Amino acid sequence: MLTKYLYIPFVITGIALLYLTWEVSERFAVYLIPVVLILAMIYILSPQIDWWAANRKPPMLDEPLLKLLARMPFFHSLSANDKKRFAERVALFMMAKDWQIRGAETIPEDAKFAVAASALHLSFRDENYLLEPFEHIVFYPTPFPSPLYPDKWHSSEIEVEDGVAIFSIEHLLKGFLQPRSYFSNGWYEAARMRIHLKGRPEIELGDDFWSRIQKAGPFYRAYIEQWMGLPESELDKHAIMLVFYFSFISAFRQMEPEWAEGIDEWLAS
Repeated sequence: MLTKYLYIPFVITGIALLYLTWEVSERFAVYLIPVVLILAMIYILSPQIDWWAANRKPPMLDEPLLKLLARMPFFHSLSANDKKRFAERVALFMMAKDWQIRGAETIPEDAKFAVAASALHLSFRDENYLLEPFEHIVFYPTPFPSPLYPDKWHSSEIEVEDGVAIFSIEHLLKGFLQPRSYFSNGWYEAARMRIHLKGRPEIELGDDFWSRIQKAGPFYRAYIEQWMGLPESELDKHAIMLVFYFSFISAFRQMEPEWAEGIDEWLAS
């Protein structure tokens, strides 16, 4: 972080002035005032300063996270320049968010990465690729109740008013690492965030949604309800459609070409 380097000369100057004030003359004390003010300003503005510096020279992902990145088919579909930009934006997303955990002491870096990479899969080409104002990402090791669903142990949610996304790490990582075997909570909640920000895809789903969507992949309604820990009435069908689109894209395009075209247009909007 740039600010930790900015502190150094002023801290050294402050210590020197304290020594001179104590050992030589109290007249040196007056020079402490601007030093303290500068240190206070650096502290107050540190998020903006560090973010400006990070955008000029984005941080690098650690080697284990680069290996996870290499497992993403979407990443391999990008040009060399876009691969670099995608990796940088994932690192910036991880830097920008307020990460919290409940029921454990530390947050696994791969969980942060799974949220960031899933979100960037949808918002990579958006000006608001950080999906602001969703600033806070909260993790639980396993399914959890919440004020929104106090009697339901569910695996993820977003809270629009507070700008919060909440995930069960267990479900998040399974869906991220094996999206054809487990429903992806990362894509689902990222879709819901982007829907909130940009509106829904212009796709009429109809009463036959489940019979049509299940031709593209093996995630049946009962499975999704159990996996999410929520009834159908609390689930977003457009977000579910987007998870199928990403998880089984070839079959999805073949079975539902009009839906796929609508999603392509929405992602490019």
